[in-house]
Amino acid sequence: MRGAHRRCHREIDEQTVYEPDALVHCGAVAADAIVVPDPVIVVEVLSPSTAGRDAAAKLEDYFRLRSVSHYLVLKTERPALIHHHRHDDGSIATTILHGGVLVLAPLGIQIDLDALFG
Repeated sequence: MRGAHRRCHREIDEQTVYEPDALVHCGAVAADAIVVPDPVIVVEVLSPSTAGRDAAAKLEDYFRLRSVSHYLVLKTERPALIHHHRHDDGSIATTILHGGVLVLAPLGIQIDLDALFG
């Protein structure tokens, strides 16, 4: 997505709109878009004021979107990455990672957590 400085959001339904810290969408998005259709990966960075909402309400709501395969929650206080992944049968698996490399299938995106956490 071009214009990394601009803030985009994703509508879950008519009453629920979130502005994630980052997201990945496969395909083109208009330069002036503020709503990104069909995100595949959604990323939130935890802060004390949003930790509960990111871990509970947003987890459930993001996976209401059929396009979302991965929901990543980055903890900075005690570095960890919480990876929620939708399986083909619709079930959600959660993994907590403190290092190593996370491969987001089927996209092939690799995240080096050792480099990320320094």
